[in-house]
Amino acid sequence: MHITNLGLHQVSFQSGDSYKGAEETGNQKGVSVISYQRVKNGERNKGVEALNRLYLQNQTSLTGKGLLFARDRAAVFYEAIKLAGGDTSKIKAMMEQLDTYKLGEVDKRNINELNKVISEEIRAQLGIKNKKELQSEIKQIFTNHLNNKSWEPINKNINYHGKNYGFQLTPASHMKIGNKNIFVKEYNGKGICCASTRESKHIANMWLSKVVDDEGKEIFSGIRHGVISAYGLKKNSSERAVAARNKAEELASAALYSRQELLSQALSGKTVDLKIVSTSLLTPTSLTGGEESMLKDQVKALKGLNSKRGEPTKLLIRNSDGLLQEVKVNLKVVTFNFGVNELALKMGLGWRNVDKLNGESICSLLGDNFLKNGVIGGWAAEAIEKNPPCKNDVIYLANQIKEIINKNLQKNDNGEPYKLSQRMALLAYTIGAVPCWNCKSGKDRTGMQDAEIKREIIRKHETGQFSQLNSKLSSEEKRLFSTILMNSGNMEIQEMNTGVPGNKVMKKLPLSSLELSYAERIGDPKIWNMVKGYSSFV
Repeated sequence: MHITNLGLHQVSFQSGDSYKGAEETGNQKGVSVISYQRVKNGERNKGVEALNRLYLQNQTSLTGKGLLFARDRAAVFYEAIKLAGGDTSKIKAMMEQLDTYKLGEVDKRNINELNKVISEEIRAQLGIKNKKELQSEIKQIFTNHLNNKSWEPINKNINYHGKNYGFQLTPASHMKIGNKNIFVKEYNGKGICCASTRESKHIANMWLSKVVDDEGKEIFSGIRHGVISAYGLKKNSSERAVAARNKAEELASAALYSRQELLSQALSGKTVDLKIVSTSLLTPTSLTGGEESMLKDQVKALKGLNSKRGEPTKLLIRNSDGLLQEVKVNLKVVTFNFGVNELALKMGLGWRNVDKLNGESICSLLGDNFLKNGVIGGWAAEAIEKNPPCKNDVIYLANQIKEIINKNLQKNDNGEPYKLSQRMALLAYTIGAVPCWNCKSGKDRTGMQDAEIKREIIRKHETGQFSQLNSKLSSEEKRLFSTILMNSGNMEIQEMNTGVPGNKVMKKLPLSSLELSYAERIGDPKIWNMVKGYSSFV
């Protein structure tokens, strides 16, 4: 994690957890202190990881961690007001006051007071009177701050049964050939965070997610991203439609990039075949902040990329010379949507709008009659013919998908919220297609899908088999899942998008019957709280 500008707050941790640069302090033997003014650059990762360990050991609180976020956020608005020529004295005084606190001495009142001072100062110093306009300005200032940061590749590792597994996450800004990234519009090493709702050239929060085994061999890869919709623009406008098309083309380019051999062939002038399985995790209903219209934007744009017979889709890719080059791709895209939140799985909302879409896509992927008679056709049959060794895995996953859909199991949690979306991504990879998945932001539901895929692909690599349908995670599998959730790169992606790590999928609701099953799937409430992180603050 990369939280910076955190002031002078200090926490203690046992010397066995110490790191280079920690200062010995006080008379208590074996105890070190982290000064958060020093948690920068190379040392900051270990410092924040030490803080996380303290939290797990009940030696500091999530509210205390919330102070760090509030302090960091205040520094951003302090600079924004200062650059605008405004008076920063009140915010500065509040920040200096907070710098005197230790983590255990803060409560939510301190955080709320700081946020109130920030809002009042932005309103006064920038001359904003309308509340909605004020909220918009505050959001835009922080969005600009996040988008001005460098987004770097994330490489994480876990050890399981004595084997090392690597998680490699490459942001769009580093999907490069040579020194330039491959897309029509340059990223310049930066990112597009999920709050960029009017962005028209790039997909928000797009990453290539890979899993490699202990020999460095790829065992899974796919593209994760935010929704293909500039939903901050006027609904049904031509501007919004063009933005969706641009984003869809960028996704296709990223999918081609994920298949380096195909990319090389395409750049050499050959027409290549590329299949994409897009799995959206939205809940398309009027109750979910416009996700119905977002999904329409995405599906229309992606379907528009499908190659017509005899007419390859043309994409512009920036080559090794840094020049845009037209490549030809026989592109086939199928689009699914499976809701995975409480509204979809506990209240049954959003399915009416996607059942037809999902049915059509199943026919393309597995054949027109697969759900009725179980005979595999479509893309899956083509894959088995070209690559016979994949047959058993294809049949196993396909039969599970058939059972899920025919029994409507995807419309309920039943201990496994992502049962269908996860298996769809695994099947896509198994048949040689590029799995792509997204929610609205590309960080919460998308991040959980990413973690569920990683857990299952490691299990498959260890045992040779995918999990049975409706099977609960064993104690060992829960520990593996927890390790992945904490070390998969998802926390870093969440921080790049909001300023802090934390997954909004983790919720405590007034009615526990409406909660998803992640408390059970994780097992350890401390890990559950760590995965939830700062999500309630953003």
